[in-house]
Amino acid sequence: HESKDPNATKNVDLVGTALGFPGVALVTLAIVQSGDWGWVDSRTMAALLGGILLLALFVKRCSTVADPLLDLSLFKLPFVVAANSAGLFFSIGFLGMWLLNTQWLQAVWHYSPAKSGLAIAPGPITAALLAAPMGRMAMKWGHARVLMIGSVLLSFGTFMFSMRVQPTPNYLADLLPWMIITGAGVGCSMSTLSAAASAFLPPAKFAMGSALNTTMRQVGSALGAALAGSLVISASRILEEAARTKTRPVFTDAVFADFDRAWQVMAAIYLFAGLVMITLYRKPTQEQMTAAGQVTFVD
Repeated sequence: HESKDPNATKNVDLVGTALGFPGVALVTLAIVQSGDWGWVDSRTMAALLGGILLLALFVKRCSTVADPLLDLSLFKLPFVVAANSAGLFFSIGFLGMWLLNTQWLQAVWHYSPAKSGLAIAPGPITAALLAAPMGRMAMKWGHARVLMIGSVLLSFGTFMFSMRVQPTPNYLADLLPWMIITGAGVGCSMSTLSAAASAFLPPAKFAMGSALNTTMRQVGSALGAALAGSLVISASRILEEAARTKTRPVFTDAVFADFDRAWQVMAAIYLFAGLVMITLYRKPTQEQMTAAGQVTFVD
């Protein structure tokens, strides 16, 4: 069912929009280009500090205007903080893992885009099969517990990519098992995160809670893509040189080690997302809801 905030207006905070989106873009740019520019390069620092400044001004703007782009009062609720923080880190790990897997298949194993898609397909298929039953289990066991299970599966599967995947293709033994395990982790996590973000909000705030979670996950996706790219920048340089000279790319052991470290970083991020949820996610008290400006919550 659709929900409507009776106090909502049609006003859009254009100033907040002009501060928030460029802020995220500049931080992402700094991460993406850090491999080429270097972290202490003036361009990297300017993009990073500029992005942080714009985001700080965005938060300030949202705390002072009557119709903010982002309702900061929701962050007074621990379950909102937990669900959105977990969503941010989950999306960093998910996009990072997905890009690493795709780049490995196409650049190292020399799979075509179509073959890469088929190779990755067991993960999404597993996720789709598990999403609905895991959503029901989240209602029974609690969102945090189900998401923790998903985070452990994702962390383990992604870590095993770094331990088992070799330069010589062996899809059935080295990639497929972990693709299915990470797919199961996604099935436990995706719908659970969406539901957890607005689980206890009054109907009038469902849309804002859902939009906030979607925004955090989109930001996480951008950061995950940037982080993955920066961790395997050496592979990107080799691919660029091979494209320029029209030769087949030749990767060194150092490049393979970069992929292993990148997978391990994503595995750690997944686990951290689960720990955030299991530690902080709690049903709010009526006092917390009142302090956040919400009259009541959904039981």
